[in-house]
Amino acid sequence: MRTKGKHGIAFCDGSTKGYVGMVIRAPGKQEVSHVVPIDIITNNEAEYLALIKLLLKLDPKRRWKVYTDSMLVVKQINGEWGLKAENLKSYHDEAIYYIESLKLDISLAWVGRDNNPAGILLEDIKRADNKSEKQARTHRSRNLGQ
Repeated sequence: MRTKGKHGIAFCDGSTKGYVGMVIRAPGKQEVSHVVPIDIITNNEAEYLALIKLLLKLDPKRRWKVYTDSMLVVKQINGEWGLKAENLKSYHDEAIYYIESLKLDISLAWVGRDNNPAGILLEDIKRADNKSEKQARTHRSRNLGQ
């Protein structure tokens, strides 16, 4: 039985920098953000992996509106585009498997990167990583100069 009331909204994004991000908003609950480290893979693989990780976190008793900034993932999962890249087949099949086996009631749609909270979350992590890396290089340079 599905939860009555408003549907939940969720966002996902993948990054070739080694992370996937998810933001989950369910009525009556606090917003939850997740960042999960992943192996560095192609951008499209990361986008699919972000969706897969998100699907595993969704409450199957609720209807979900899921957003990603990957048009490819949206169109392929929704059956509007064919799957040509062999490296994406296992990711695509896994996403479909979880949607069906968990009996998730989802609607998957595209959202621009600037309007994707999961993408913004990953950008914040990227900036923090870059700042830490720059500080480490500066520290090493100072130590080498002494």
